[in-house]
Amino acid sequence: LGGLTMVIFMGYLQYQYHVFGNSWNLAGFIPMVLLFITAYYFDQLGVLSLAILNLAAWLGIIINRVKWPFLWNLDENYTIYTAILLGIFLVGMSYFSRQTNLKSHFSKLYHQFGTHIFFISCITSIVHFNPQYWPWFFLLLAGSVSHLIKAFKESSFYYLVVAILYLYIGISIIVA
Repeated sequence: LGGLTMVIFMGYLQYQYHVFGNSWNLAGFIPMVLLFITAYYFDQLGVLSLAILNLAAWLGIIINRVKWPFLWNLDENYTIYTAILLGIFLVGMSYFSRQTNLKSHFSKLYHQFGTHIFFISCITSIVHFNPQYWPWFFLLLAGSVSHLIKAFKESSFYYLVVAILYLYIGISIIVA
């Protein structure tokens, strides 16, 4: 509740009083840093989720219900590349936190956010870069194969479904 209140308060300060001038990036960066510090200090997964969402917003990935696939500007090259790199970064953070045993229980949350951001941006890039979609399809295929390996290694039905579902969507878009 405190994390949500802080994010809302920072947005209100910026919108109403322009505390950070015209820089919305700074208004997003400060709560993001505070949320990451708070999540690690209090060992809170909910606050870490807010921090990851704030990181995505700070990088320019904005959610909108009106436009498919619910990401406002994921039809621009810069945003697609940023989203793919953010997904890879979050999956990498998952492996890093598990290997270093630094809040290893955070690794599942990092991995889930990274997986979905990565796969959605790969599918969007297949649509956006049509007819030059082959590199993006192979990236989607590589991500699906790595998640299938993870699914069988950890006996995880979740990762199996996620990998097959996103690969099915990508193949369906190409075939259609």
